[in-house]
This record gives sequence, structure tokens and C-alpha cells, in this order.
Amino acid sequence: MPHWYAKDSLFFSKLEPAEDVIECAKSFIDVPYKASTLEVGDDFYPVINFEAFDCTTFVENVLVLASLDSLTEDSFVQKLTEFRYRSGKPLGYSSRLHYFSEWVQVNQDKGLIEDITQKLGGVSVTKPIDFMSTHRQSYPALLKDDKNYNKILEIEKNLSKQTYYVVPKTTLDMHIDAIKDGDVIALATTIKGLDYVHLGFAIWVDNRLHLLHASSKAQKVVISEKDLVDYVTHRSNISGVTVLRLRKDDE
Repeated sequence: MPHWYAKDSLFFSKLEPAEDVIECAKSFIDVPYKASTLEVGDDFYPVINFEAFDCTTFVENVLVLASLDSLTEDSFVQKLTEFRYRSGKPLGYSSRLHYFSEWVQVNQDKGLIEDITQKLGGVSVTKPIDFMSTHRQSYPALLKDDKNYNKILEIEKNLSKQTYYVVPKTTLDMHIDAIKDGDVIALATTIKGLDYVHLGFAIWVDNRLHLLHASSKAQKVVISEKDLVDYVTHRSNISGVTVLRLRKDDE
């Protein structure tokens, strides 16, 4: 059984499938932020938490709700595990897609999302990926289990050879008009050993593109005060953005 964290047993029954990604995302505005939301289980059962989100679980839950034509507890769990786990099944800690560059590759191969970054002038990026293994003390599942640690080392070795695409922040304003409400915006980072540092959804407000995201600074789901170009330009640890679009089953 999945690990449910919800305000009451009827919470899930109040959810509805969403025809529109951004309307679904907006329905969660003001839901509290909580870091490391998934670091409470063993990943043999998926954690499902609507009481609080980190940036990744916010995006995953919205994409699941927006991709389902018929919403039941079983259909939600099945689609969520398809997005979250490499094989579509929770088979332990290392089966989860921890690095977002791999999340993108795997879910595009599954036909769940489309990476449109290259079409927007994205450039290829290859960098050594080893943040989790070099910060082992920050990940309890790695600290207490050598098997998990060694599997993550192997995953990182493979990811370090892979290429992903990023629109540099210096050219983002040239391609901004091609980004639609509800596109996933992943912020690529200059941090050593790490691919992405944050993600959320694109949302147009008064003809300016903003980020709808689970914010650690605001401690809740919010629409960014600054527009996206300004948001990334003034952050030295952000190199650019990757842009993804949800693919529905009938597309």
C-alpha cells in the first residue's frame, strides 16, 4: 500500500482529473512547502502527500492529475509510480529517479513528456554528476545502506556520460514566447555535481512569464514575484532552463 499523507480520508475523493495543467497547478497555491518530502519511506511503496510539497512532488502530482482521464486511487498511484520510478515500479531507493536529467530522459522515452528545449535554442550539456554520493551524509538512505550508495554511484557514472539540453539564461528572453502555460520549467545549475536545482510550471501573468512553484523561500506554492527571465538572471547558481511539455495519452 502507498504511504498516504492527507488531511482526512476523504481528501483524495475531492481531487478531480484536470484538463489543463496550469489550472490544476493553480489549485494548489498556498499549499505548504516541505523539503525532502519523499525521504520518509523505503521506496518499496510510493509516498503520496497532498499536505505539503517540495518542488519535485508538486510537479509530479500536478502532471499525474492532468494526464488522467479517469481518476481513481489506483489510477493515480499507477501513473505516479510511472513518472517517479525508472521501471514504473517502486523497487527500492535507487529505483527512484533522483536526478532530474534522468527523470526527463526516462519519462520522454515512456512518452509521458516532451522535452522541447532543443527547439527553443537549447544547447547540449554534459557534466560530472556526483552530488548525492559526495554528500552522502545528507541522504539517510545512502548513509545507512552501502547497497543503495553503490547503486547511486553506478547511476551517477552513467549520467555523467549523458547529454541534456538547457536554454542558457543569457538567451532565454529570445525564446520566451514559445513557452506555454503549464510547461514544466527546470532550472539547470552550476553547482558542482548537480544537474538541476529547482522546477515548477510556466505561467503567463500580464504578458510576463512567471514560475508557479513550491517555494522554499515562501514556504508554500506561489507564483514568483519576478518574471522568469529576471528570476534566473539574478541567481548565480542557475545556468539556464529546460522546458518540458506534458503528453496526454491521446496525443
